Amino acid sequence: MKCILAVLIACGIFVSLCHAACFNQIIEKTIVNGKLISKGCEYNGEFADVGTRWRTKDCLNCDCGSESMRCCNAHGTPRDFDKKTCKVVYDKEACTVTVVKKKNPSIQCAHSSVG
Repeated sequence: MKCILAVLIACGIFVSLCHAACFNQIIEKTIVNGKLISKGCEYNGEFADVGTRWRTKDCLNCDCGSESMRCCNAHGTPRDFDKKTCKVVYDKEACTVTVVKKKNPSIQCAHSSVG
């Protein structure tokens, strides 16, 4: 019985950690000299060659594959914190997120993250 409980807890942790905010986009292809060639990837005016990894201006980590582009948030989404006394602060330059006290932003709040 303890083994079953341990497995259920582990599965719950795994599911919550794997709930990343990602999307996939199919890559356009063109025919060149009778061969189907990937054109590369494009996100919000940023272009990348197949096989490239990059971080976008809006904090997404992207991979350009031969069939599709996959982008995921570079940071998790904060949750399980006291919304009355704490607030979320996004740093778009560093692509980080912190949860701090509203009255004293130098103090961080306990929280969990998804993604």
